[in-house]
Amino acid sequence: MDGVPGKEKIEDSVLRSIFSCMVDLGLENVSIRNVREATGLNSSSLYYRFSDKDEMVLQAAAYGFLEVTNELFWIAAEKIGSPELAEVFADNLDARKRQLKFLYQIALSPLYGEAFRGRVRPTDRVIEKYNGELAAVLGRGEEELLIYTELFVSAIRDYVIWEDRAKLTEKLNFLYAQAVGAGRGGRAEC
Repeated sequence: MDGVPGKEKIEDSVLRSIFSCMVDLGLENVSIRNVREATGLNSSSLYYRFSDKDEMVLQAAAYGFLEVTNELFWIAAEKIGSPELAEVFADNLDARKRQLKFLYQIALSPLYGEAFRGRVRPTDRVIEKYNGELAAVLGRGEEELLIYTELFVSAIRDYVIWEDRAKLTEKLNFLYAQAVGAGRGGRAEC
C-alpha cells in the first residue's frame, strides 16, 4: 500500500472529493466508479495518482483526518475563553459527525486500520501545536495543559461514538472553567 514514488503531492481537490465520496457512500460501498464520478477523473488518471484503491482510500482518509482535526482545533482555540464554547463546538461537531464516524470506521478497520493509524500519527504534532498555542493564549505551561488537550480529544471521541451531548457539554464546560480560572491567575474549581 505504499505510494508510488513521485506521487506524494496529490491535489487537495481530488483528495477532498474522494474523502467526501467515501463519507457519503460508506467504506464498504465506495467503488472506483463512484470515485471517478466524484472527482471527474477517469480510471487512468486515478491510477496515475494512486498505486491502487487501498492507497487511494488511505490517502483520502488521512487528508480528511487532517482537515477535520485542524478545523475543530481552530474552532476550539477561538472559543476556549468563551462561555459559548460548549454550544458552538457541539454544533460544529454535529456538522462533522458523519466525517468523524467514517474516520473512526477507517481507524478500526481490519483492512485499513493499522496503515491509517500509521499515517495519521504525525497528527500528534497537530495536537502538540494546538496545545502550544493554547498555552500561549492562556499564559500557562504546555505540560500543564496537555491533560486538557487530551480531555478535548476524548470529548470529541466520546461524542462521536456515544452521541451524548450532555457529557460533551460537561467536558467542554470544564475546559472553559479552566481557561477562565487561568485568566484569573489560577485554576478554576469544578
